[in-house]
Amino acid sequence: MELDDIIESSPYRKDLESLAEKLRTGGQSAGRETFSSLRRKIEESDQAIADYQYTVKQMEEELKKEAAEKRQLLKKIELLLKKDAVTELDRRLEEAEQREKELRQIIKEQAENIRNLNGTVKDLNNTNKDLNETVKDQNDTIKDLNETVKELNKKNDDMGKTYISSIDRLSREVSDLTEENRRLTHIIEGLSGDLKVSRRFRFGKKSQKGTKAVEEKEKDREEEKEDFDGTQKPDGNGNTAAEQKNTEAADDKKKEAGQSKKTRGKYKTMSADEVVNHPSDQTLLPEGALLLGKHYRNTKFIEYKLVEHRYEILRYMLHGEMREGYFPAEEDASLLPSANGGVINRLKGTHASAELLAELAFDKYLLNTPLYKEEVNMECHGLHTKRTTLWNWLDKGADVLERLLPELKKKLLADGAVVNCDETWARVRKGGVYRKKYIWCMVNPENKTVVFFYDEGSRSRDVLRDFLGDANIKALQSDGYNVYAFLDGEDETTDHLCCMAHARAKFKYALDEGADKRALEILEPMNDLYIFEREYKEKGYDAERITQERQGSRTMETVRKIKERLDRLLEIGEENLSPLLAKAARYLSNLWDGIFLYLKDGRYNIDNNPAERCIRPLTRERKASLFYGGSDGVRTSVLYHTFIQTCWMSGVNALEYFKKLFRQIISGRDDYQNLLPCTIGINKKS
Repeated sequence: MELDDIIESSPYRKDLESLAEKLRTGGQSAGRETFSSLRRKIEESDQAIADYQYTVKQMEEELKKEAAEKRQLLKKIELLLKKDAVTELDRRLEEAEQREKELRQIIKEQAENIRNLNGTVKDLNNTNKDLNETVKDQNDTIKDLNETVKELNKKNDDMGKTYISSIDRLSREVSDLTEENRRLTHIIEGLSGDLKVSRRFRFGKKSQKGTKAVEEKEKDREEEKEDFDGTQKPDGNGNTAAEQKNTEAADDKKKEAGQSKKTRGKYKTMSADEVVNHPSDQTLLPEGALLLGKHYRNTKFIEYKLVEHRYEILRYMLHGEMREGYFPAEEDASLLPSANGGVINRLKGTHASAELLAELAFDKYLLNTPLYKEEVNMECHGLHTKRTTLWNWLDKGADVLERLLPELKKKLLADGAVVNCDETWARVRKGGVYRKKYIWCMVNPENKTVVFFYDEGSRSRDVLRDFLGDANIKALQSDGYNVYAFLDGEDETTDHLCCMAHARAKFKYALDEGADKRALEILEPMNDLYIFEREYKEKGYDAERITQERQGSRTMETVRKIKERLDRLLEIGEENLSPLLAKAARYLSNLWDGIFLYLKDGRYNIDNNPAERCIRPLTRERKASLFYGGSDGVRTSVLYHTFIQTCWMSGVNALEYFKKLFRQIISGRDDYQNLLPCTIGINKKS
């Protein structure tokens, strides 16, 4: 290539033309000055390259710093994410580090190019033999350097855009993960609240009444043992913690004793079935003693014994027919009256009298004594029997109760009846496996009738539908279980009421376990509604007067207050409420119409407590006996509890009722409508 062509293509064309002109006209001296000027410009270019290199190093340090901050942020995120999300972030971090390595490699290459440029400049300074060749090489080097710089600038721009895009994407992911963490935290708080409610239900105070929040729980014994360092810390009065507890316990006992004296009422003396008098012999008085008077001092004895009555049965032939019978040799007071004279007091199919079977049923289903304990009790008193024998006797008694059940059910589901319904679970052994089954309970508070029923342990709506059949009841009250919802869609003539006590309990849990005092906004007016109901009962209002009071301004203003406060809670949003309070507000909102339907009629109850109270003895039996051996065991339990709870509602002594019922059945009576707790003729308890 000619010198003119080199000069024409060089970015230093003007300087080179000037240099060439001076070489032609002024010789080497003038050329050196021009060359020095060109050299300064090249050095300035080197300085610009060095400045760019410094800028690149600063960018590298910033990238390292941002990478370190990114790693720290990812470590924090790693604590909040699940294992698979952390693995994804690690992979992305590795990609970012890989991109950082590539950038470093480019910078390294750039540095290598700069070193090459420096070497070229040194060669130009050290050799001056062939100026044209040197300028050509310098121009080529500068051109390559410009291309390299352009490429580096382009790559740097691309890397910057990629880095910014990655940062934006990671920021969005962090935002999404933060939102997910907030959602999971809300769920965890809800589960924690449910766990506190469950623990309170199992181990703590179960009362759902009142609006006062529970005080801070005391440490249990295990926590006290772990925290105790051997130091007895006195209180302000100089008492140690143990002495303070004893003092508080004594004060509580005095307070309870004072309350019991105020509320105990008239004392009832114990009456005895048999009185044995033991008179004194006055002749044994000391000599000279003067008799001033005499009285008896009572001592109570309980004699636990089994009396076996043996009846001599005569077998005889009459008119060619073999017969047998008992013909008392003298008047026998143990016989029960019947149409044919007298009958032996023994339930058919057993060796038990009416009294023994009644006592056994009383112990098993009212005192919740398992049969194996009953067997041990009898063995300790010298009465040898087996629990299978006792069970067979109870089963025969259940057969008797089953004959009365249709009459009791007819009374329960009378036309226009208002009933309460509930269900509870039980463990039933079936096929060698213990399964969770359900027992239903229906109560008619007006007729004072209770019926338990069981349909292979099912909890489906078909069980309730089959039990109700064609009954023309006016209203059914239950909890919020969706099985009862079919009443709203299928039977428009029957009012379906929900239980306010369930709604109130959820707000009470939110106050006590969730520590959310906003629950008081609902609890306080709800408590006012219960005060109104207690007032109606104490004043003896009839259903018509109660309807007027419920639909009056006082009650309606309280209901309006509850509705306004509930709407405010719902407007706040569930995410801004404690999980327990959000659940309570949602429950009350969804069942609002059913809960406040009780305002329609004075016969309706404010809650489902009649059924809840009647089903509670069944749960106590579940705790005592743990499980049922099969469907037959459930059937027997259901029948006995039906009549025990009906006796309780009717104010009749259940033990006395069973004794009289079994006697009447043994005597041959079959007018079952007259053998119910309310019709058999037992005086109600005062």
